[in-house]
Amino acid sequence: MTFSSALTSTPVVLLPGMMCDDRLFAFQTEQLRKDSQNAVKLYIPQLVYGSSMPELAQYLLAALPSSFCLCGLSMGGILAMEIVAQAPPQGRTFSPDGHQSSSRNERRGGSAQQAN
Repeated sequence: MTFSSALTSTPVVLLPGMMCDDRLFAFQTEQLRKDSQNAVKLYIPQLVYGSSMPELAQYLLAALPSSFCLCGLSMGGILAMEIVAQAPPQGRTFSPDGHQSSSRNERRGGSAQQAN
């Protein structure tokens, strides 16, 4: 498989679910590294730097490169949506998986956005 220079120059951020770590993505990281001959930069951060999704998102946005592909599973998908809410994607790839997109407040008929 050949990767385009656009893909290999854009880091991939994989956000694991609750109580998971980089082992969750072991197969994907092995295949990406093998298929791209280590050209794809992968980030799998530990999700321990914050007590809420907004805090985790702020931390990651400060720590990650300015442009990246984003993929999250379960809690990582919820965090990915928070990252996009705080810094809307501009040419980034966004792939949440296995999460609930509505907040508890939305399910009760409220709005997900806070009033300023």
